[in-house]
Amino acid sequence: MFSTDPAALVQTVNKAVDKGIPVVTVFADLPASKRLAYVGANQVESARAVARLTMADYPDRVKANTKALIALGKIGAEDQDDRRKGFELEVGPKMRFVEPVVDDYSPVKATEVIRAALTRNPEIKFILGCDSQSAVGAIAALKELGKKPGDVIITGWDSESVVVNEIRPNAGKEGWVHATAVLYSRYMVETAFSLLESAHFGYMSPSTAPSQGSMKRLAAPEKIEIPIRIVTAQNVEDFLAGQEPATQADTQKSKN
Repeated sequence: MFSTDPAALVQTVNKAVDKGIPVVTVFADLPASKRLAYVGANQVESARAVARLTMADYPDRVKANTKALIALGKIGAEDQDDRRKGFELEVGPKMRFVEPVVDDYSPVKATEVIRAALTRNPEIKFILGCDSQSAVGAIAALKELGKKPGDVIITGWDSESVVVNEIRPNAGKEGWVHATAVLYSRYMVETAFSLLESAHFGYMSPSTAPSQGSMKRLAAPEKIEIPIRIVTAQNVEDFLAGQEPATQADTQKSKN
């Protein structure tokens, strides 16, 4: 189960668990619920890693008066808030942040709010995206304002073909997107199903534990963190080569 609202599904999850139906959250957690476990990434550290790599690649732009913008899908969504926190922790001591924008996970809204932010703050040199549509909107907004790839450094999140394709160099020049953070989503889902299967068949919690008499103890951690992969121009071709044929086809389609 995945929810962008940490409170909306708590009662639903609790009702399912009370009826004997185990629940595992994936990508974003519901820590206040009775869920069995959470499988996801450390979003704070993942965002810090993206920011750290990006600043290392553009050291001449990292100055106290340089402006940076964070674009997030929703305020209050655990994954979005954590990514924003990671960016702020890593970038905040080195550059200035302007007011963040919220794009509602929509490329149209992302274009609108990012264009407005760039108009208010033409000195922005970095746009750090927290959701899959932030980079899409950033590219569209920069094009509308007559900018070229590299004028503003964009980072995205997730592996949508339109974003990954914009990382690839074009005619020997850098692409629109410098990097994107990719979750190992299939592995996360497979891990979640393994936990559910274990719970269903009763071998996640052995019925007895030698040191605790009849008390049960979980045979897996309550939180399982899967690392992210940061895709850049240096490894994008390797990343695409490892994708499913359908994903590669979608990426090729976006090029044409």
